Amino acid sequence: MKHFLKNLLISTSPLTTIVAVYGIAFFGVGLTARPDEYEDLQIANDLHSYFNYIANEDIASGAAIHKVIPYQVALEALDYPIGKCGADGLPGYDTRQATLHFQNDHGLPQTGQADIRTQRAVYASVLGSEETSEIVYGRLLAPYQATDIQDYMAGLDHKFAWYAPIKAFLRPDVMAHSLVRGVYLYEFMDDPASEVFADCARTNQKDAFRHARMSYEFALTGGYGASEAIANNREFVNLNPAPEMLMDMYNHHVAIGIARESGLIERFQQSSQDILVQKIEEGAFALYPFPLIPKDYVVPEDINLALK
Repeated sequence: MKHFLKNLLISTSPLTTIVAVYGIAFFGVGLTARPDEYEDLQIANDLHSYFNYIANEDIASGAAIHKVIPYQVALEALDYPIGKCGADGLPGYDTRQATLHFQNDHGLPQTGQADIRTQRAVYASVLGSEETSEIVYGRLLAPYQATDIQDYMAGLDHKFAWYAPIKAFLRPDVMAHSLVRGVYLYEFMDDPASEVFADCARTNQKDAFRHARMSYEFALTGGYGASEAIANNREFVNLNPAPEMLMDMYNHHVAIGIARESGLIERFQQSSQDILVQKIEEGAFALYPFPLIPKDYVVPEDINLALK
């Protein structure tokens, strides 16, 4: 499908392509420039509130990754293996087997499904151990308490403002590079990511690399402002839930910042691929969806007791 779209874009006149690509992006951004829940959400401060908030529906096979990843991280911390690909947000065979083993050990119906009751039992087990609590907190919440992410969250309003897509639409550099992005998106993102992070269908590192590579390359060739506008527009039209949208937008933001570092490629004689892989290994990118809860969230008493 991607190769078909690429060939279609190449064979179409530049003007028609720009109108088509940007018309779709503009229309989508106009509908979704501010996620409905964004203003009412904040990054969770503690695992207790976070677990209570996200464990409010069964995890089905097509569940959003911001629901699946905390559950997988918790199982792994409790020594229930979830497979070589780790917490990837895909509840497949390994996650099902881990769930079955947990249910068997804790006297729960052995369905292999992460229903609400099972999730709460898993999260209660995590909270019942200082060791596992520290492990899970360190992976899911601690990275998002960092000053740079808090500053990024505080500065998001202008990116979600109603006029942001209009400003982007009127910029020639953004329009031109939207065309380039449409033609070469596959080469910038999927191909290199599959080469660098092979074996697993989706890893968090692979996902961060895919988004970072696109933003990094466009920042070098089209300018930082154009790259940011294109990256944001891409997320707006994807219609992802806010936790995932913010993760991807933040990784675009980080990649553009890396591109700003003057002489980085010449100084270290590295390719952009090597630079981004190194930064991922150093923890520069967000590898899990933002752990969001409502700003006025109060833990219900009955669930609060169940998780003690």
